Amino acid sequence: MKRLEQLYNYPKYVQPFRRGSLYFFSKNDGLQNQNVFYVQTGLEGATGIMLDPNKFSADGTSRLHCADGFEGWTYCAYAVSTGRSGLGRGACNGGGHAKNAWQMI
Repeated sequence: MKRLEQLYNYPKYVQPFRRGSLYFFSKNDGLQNQNVFYVQTGLEGATGIMLDPNKFSADGTSRLHCADGFEGWTYCAYAVSTGRSGLGRGACNGGGHAKNAWQMI
């Protein structure tokens, strides 16, 4: 098991895409359950976390299923399944997760 952990413990990036002056990409530092989504202004701008699905639940049983942006990715919407088999939805505004937007459906 230790050998498998060594083999999979390296940063993994997903191809970035651009919307206006913003660049979006996701990255897994190595052994994270899910990729973290980042936003960056321009090629040389500071990078910030837009959405970290690893923080949806302490035990790692929540899973991000889809995410999409609108209005130039100023806002995004996403769907999450939880360990109790529910499906939730949330939103992020201006590059941050809006906790008060959670609503179980």
